[in-house]
Amino acid sequence: MGGDGPGIRSPLLGVRQVAELLRVSVDFVYSTMKRNVPHVKVGGALRFRKEDIDRYIAMQTVSPMAVRDIKSPISLRELMRKPDIQSCIKSRKTP
Repeated sequence: MGGDGPGIRSPLLGVRQVAELLRVSVDFVYSTMKRNVPHVKVGGALRFRKEDIDRYIAMQTVSPMAVRDIKSPISLRELMRKPDIQSCIKSRKTP
């Protein structure tokens, strides 16, 4: 029986192999990867297809943001300078 059957497109990796590949703990593989990555059980052991691990990595990849895309929170001082806020504050003050 050949290893290139119709259902197997890439090698199956064990939990320890996946942990080493991703440089994470075995517990992380059991808790997180088991919920987020398709897997099979062979003789009670979890096995992951290499292509599914690669797909998971691609989905977790974050593109860098440009500095201009980052919006800093408005400080209270800047907020108080806004005309609509000032008019609201003035209308609440009593002489």
